[in-house]
Amino acid sequence: MDLIRKAYGQNEKCKILGTCFGIQILAEAFQGKSARMEQCVLGSCKLAISGDFWELPYVKGLNLTPQNDLLLPKSHFDSVVEPPLNAKVYA
Repeated sequence: MDLIRKAYGQNEKCKILGTCFGIQILAEAFQGKSARMEQCVLGSCKLAISGDFWELPYVKGLNLTPQNDLLLPKSHFDSVVEPPLNAKVYA
């Protein structure tokens, strides 16, 4: 986590996108909290995506077709229970 904080500290204009385990690591690195869920979650889920997510430069560069919902596989044992103070939640 020190490496993540150090890299971000060298370029605070850098935007970081975390998903799955990555978002848990980012939350902990930037003073958010993650915790074990009461039950593990396996399967798939429809995830509602905010419109401004598709306007992020690194997302636009992927040439994806913007959608309101994405169907994603999931396998979760932990989750972010408190995002970091300056985090933007997109889904």
